[in-house]
Amino acid sequence: MYVDIKLNGRITCAMVDTGTTYNFIANRKAKLLGLILEKSPSRMKAMNSEAKRISRRAKGVPIKIGTWSRSTNLIVVPLDDFQVMLRMEFMHAVKLVPMSFLNFLYLMEGDDPCVVPVSQGGTKDPQQISTFQLKKGVRKGESAFVAAMKLETLDGEAIQEPTIVANILKEFSDMMPMELPRTLPPCRGVDHRIELELGVKPLVRTPYRMALPELAELRKQLDKLLSGGLICSSKAPFGASVLFQKKQDRSL
Repeated sequence: MYVDIKLNGRITCAMVDTGTTYNFIANRKAKLLGLILEKSPSRMKAMNSEAKRISRRAKGVPIKIGTWSRSTNLIVVPLDDFQVMLRMEFMHAVKLVPMSFLNFLYLMEGDDPCVVPVSQGGTKDPQQISTFQLKKGVRKGESAFVAAMKLETLDGEAIQEPTIVANILKEFSDMMPMELPRTLPPCRGVDHRIELELGVKPLVRTPYRMALPELAELRKQLDKLLSGGLICSSKAPFGASVLFQKKQDRSL
């Protein structure tokens, strides 16, 4: 559940987590709110992982939920999906009762209890990581959990894609073909081209020696473009350098 709170005088969104033992705040969020941070000698342990030292914490941060207000301590850690997380011990201290089926929180501490509305949705869409980011995290020894869904019948045979997915693929088959066309697109109203100036001599530079993986990749891409008719052989005195960039999957 997510609730709008006022932290250090500024409104932000916090997640109410009954399974968290500390109040957490993201590094970037702590800087934006102008919190005063200090070093922490304590250690934090996540489930199925080794205990790690906590680098920073913020003490006595003013917090306000609805009409209720007081101060609390926050642990500063790297967070992606959530900016602020309220812990179980905090709920006990303020006598906070989460009622997810009614979408509100009931704060019973003090002489003036209050009811605060909450939302069930997240602050943003789930993030995705690339294969390269996953490999980098595994090399660093970070905990990683990967789940893959596979639809099968009782006999172990794979099931075709759901009807709604099949209908979308069929409707937009012209936009999402299985293979890109090997011909040039039709002529448009505007023809883009490079204008050459008369009398300009081409630059003469010694080409550098290409590495074997780059040379193999260049030949592969040139053969593919030549076979598709997208390029053709030329004996012009002009040329262009070939630059290679590694993708996230380490290919060129």
